[in-house]
Amino acid sequence: MVDIKLKCEAPKRLAGEYSFNSFKGLYQWVTRNFRSPLYANHLVIAVAESGLWRECIYGKIIEVTSSATLGYKAKELAREIELLRSMVGGDRCSKREEDGLKFVEVVDKII
Repeated sequence: MVDIKLKCEAPKRLAGEYSFNSFKGLYQWVTRNFRSPLYANHLVIAVAESGLWRECIYGKIIEVTSSATLGYKAKELAREIELLRSMVGGDRCSKREEDGLKFVEVVDKII
């Protein structure tokens, strides 16, 4: 069982601390509230890989931590699902919500 905590200071309407027991729950919350599958895809890959995501928006912090991590295997899974594509200069993340949902379902099965 994975324990994911999200601490959000901005935007004001979302300020607070949230807890999730799956990556799918986190992914759905982020896509619903930030309305950007691309943002959610970046966030979920980083949290699955390292267990931590921090970002500063409007001078306020959004922080996500996870009790379980996959390490580099998270990026390998993302490439297999075509959520990440290798490009010159780095990886490019997919903008499709379906790819993100596939990725989080696979990660939840592994963890």
